[in-house]
Amino acid sequence: METPRPEVTRALVASVSRMEGSVMEQLLAIRNDICAPGQVRVNSAFLYTSGWFVVWVEGSDKAVDAALKRAADDKRNHHQKLLHRSRGPATLRERVIVATTQTPLRPTHFARWVMTLRDEGSRLEPLDIWNRLGAPCLIDPTRKPFERPEQQFAVVAADDHGPVDQLRKIGERFASPVIYQRFGLARSHSPDMGMAYVDVPTDRGAARVRVLTRRALAQASVRRSMPPVDALVLLVGTRPAPAIELTSSVADAVRGAAQPPRVWLVGPAGEPTEACARLLERCGVVPHIGPPDTTGHVDLAALLPVIGLVPRGNSVGPAGKRPDPQGPQGFLRSLSMSTRSRFA
Repeated sequence: METPRPEVTRALVASVSRMEGSVMEQLLAIRNDICAPGQVRVNSAFLYTSGWFVVWVEGSDKAVDAALKRAADDKRNHHQKLLHRSRGPATLRERVIVATTQTPLRPTHFARWVMTLRDEGSRLEPLDIWNRLGAPCLIDPTRKPFERPEQQFAVVAADDHGPVDQLRKIGERFASPVIYQRFGLARSHSPDMGMAYVDVPTDRGAARVRVLTRRALAQASVRRSMPPVDALVLLVGTRPAPAIELTSSVADAVRGAAQPPRVWLVGPAGEPTEACARLLERCGVVPHIGPPDTTGHVDLAALLPVIGLVPRGNSVGPAGKRPDPQGPQGFLRSLSMSTRSRFA
């Protein structure tokens, strides 16, 4: 049985960012400083997206006030706006998490979202606000921030790079942008990790297809931060060692889930797919075997109806629009800038 969460002060603010250079490097510096010995205990999450800086803190009244003041005083952001403050159950389990989200939203468009949530934030939980700003659904970006899509599908690949290119093709087909996320966990000087997702229209509303790396799935804090998924697809590939390692992480993720997803294995007929299936069964996870693939490469768009995601139509936007001009390589490239933070 889950231990009751303690009551804490929860606050979430948004500010216009003035950060220059590598934002992720600066966020990781913030993370490292907060993890240093002797810092005031407050759990926090930091997000940069669309030219805005979002801070979520939980702790005592005094600690939260001090954290928000440090954030407001930092010259790398200004015009701090309070989106939510309340007493309630603690949600942040980690000492600190830092994240960036790359979307096509302009800062002025995102500012309208911030103003909407400033007016409505008192009626929402901090996690709801964080998800709408940090993992937005952009099926119709002209409207106010959507709630998180009800249908969730996760794809993880044994190959190092994963099916990000195929995710981009799905985005192009439905004129829906691929959203790239990077985040760092509460371990000082540990590297950041990446995810990507695309939302597609269905008769039931938006559905989200998320691609994770092996390293991200292996982190318990990453798994806890994700919403329940309807299906988790394991792309086996042709290399036995990484396939078995990934299968072990999938088994841990499914066994620890409050709502276990359906697990699909997709890979070449025979080994290593059969070895992965046996491992899952020994761990108490019943896998569903997807269409076999002899090359180790899978057509992700063709696989979606098999796992229960049936897109509606061929497009949700203007024909010929390419919503993801920069792509993952431009997003993942990071200029080096080490900056000591004043947030800690």
